[in-house]
Amino acid sequence: MPYSRKPASVVVPANHSSHRGITFSAWHGHKYVGITEILTMLGSATCNTIWKLRLEDVAPGPERLTLERLTARPWVSTAEIVAAASPNGQIIDGQLSGYADQQAPEPHLVIRAIDSTDWDIEWSDERLGREIKAVFTDARMIPLDPRLHEDGGKGFDSSRRVFGDDE
Repeated sequence: MPYSRKPASVVVPANHSSHRGITFSAWHGHKYVGITEILTMLGSATCNTIWKLRLEDVAPGPERLTLERLTARPWVSTAEIVAAASPNGQIIDGQLSGYADQQAPEPHLVIRAIDSTDWDIEWSDERLGREIKAVFTDARMIPLDPRLHEDGGKGFDSSRRVFGDDE
């Protein structure tokens, strides 16, 4: 099922309210900005992150099978994702949940492809958030939807997030 911007039917627990996020177009003119570019642009912010992948749809091409094989693994490094997606891998719908280490209770970074048209990036660490916002200057903050939060909308709009689903 593709990720969407429709409100979720469940309320997000208040302990997730510290996460923030941005959204931006996956297309800049006629050029697709893929996961390889995103991870490379984030540089040091993701170099030691380990990932859990859930890819719903990947565009046809030589990178497809390599990316899909990574989803069977419990943990994947940033370098492995970049290598698998290079040069032209295109995630149509999917989520990459980034963890500081294998014992972390929840991801500190989530990158979500939405219908091959947009990317969402969410984070829990404001230092990381500042780095992300500095890289993606044309991005917009994910709008709040207070109906989705036990905390009355003090967090960010989690209608697209799937935290906890990949454990």
